[in-house]
Amino acid sequence: GDLSDYHPMFDGLLSRFNSELPCMGTPSLSSLRRFLDGDQVYDDDCLRFHTKNNPCPEFTEFGIYDAQAAFAGKLLGEFRDRDDKLFKMQYIQYEWVRYCVELYRRHKWFSSGALFWMFDDCWPANGWALVDYYGVPKAGYYALKNTCRPVAASIAAEAGGFALYVLNDLPQAAEGEARLYVQGMTERAPLWEKTIPFTVEANVSSVIWRGEVSLPETGAILLCDWRTEGGSARTFYFPRRVRDLGLPGVQAEVVERTDTHITLRAAAYIHAVGLDGAYDFEDNFFPMTPGEERTIPFRKADETAADILVHCL
Repeated sequence: GDLSDYHPMFDGLLSRFNSELPCMGTPSLSSLRRFLDGDQVYDDDCLRFHTKNNPCPEFTEFGIYDAQAAFAGKLLGEFRDRDDKLFKMQYIQYEWVRYCVELYRRHKWFSSGALFWMFDDCWPANGWALVDYYGVPKAGYYALKNTCRPVAASIAAEAGGFALYVLNDLPQAAEGEARLYVQGMTERAPLWEKTIPFTVEANVSSVIWRGEVSLPETGAILLCDWRTEGGSARTFYFPRRVRDLGLPGVQAEVVERTDTHITLRAAAYIHAVGLDGAYDFEDNFFPMTPGEERTIPFRKADETAADILVHCL
């Protein structure tokens, strides 16, 4: 289908325990260039060759690589150019991992968890791993890093409105504050916001707020910035598909780049800022609001690390 049923489709993945959740995603351009020459990094046949396919007859004509590309286009939007295609085929891994981890953690203890296939690649590939063959984290790694924090937040749609969950895996109660807000694409001020202090018991996932929110299907997104003594992060909810948000399509401005950090600024809403290079970034594939400035520390993943390319959705 066209993925207009994206949320209920992925909610259907919930189980008591999932022994193998796939997390398909393309490596960074910097890693692709280490095993593909020149324009081969954009060539469908080359990338298809380096994608481990299922041998069953159903995947002969339309393989796993083709399904990955089709999913990226349907969820995130038509490919503007070859670099946009690669970035979207990277980012869908972030979205798959983010959505599934939040889903399973919201339903603790109905579900006892899930295993992702897999952590790292054993050869250079467009594959299922969270970390590529060269030890460079892929998009899904950063989603797992954010959503598997001991304390995290998650937004879920319910009949008549929304619920905001705090997901606490600590052996003690967690205290903090969440800011839930509807963010437009270009306006700096939110269209609606609510601040919610919370205390959640040890080792549970709890709803800290329920209510109605006026969230249009295009032109705005529901965000939550939350903070505890252990740190802070952001999560989000989009009504249909990312492609329906009406994203402005702006690029993040590089304000500063040093040997240890990069500072970025967004003129309008950016759903995903991707930093591409042989580095381990403190955060990656993150959303930015209009006027927001973020500094991301990093360290080299290996000695080939040089340039950092910035891709935006």
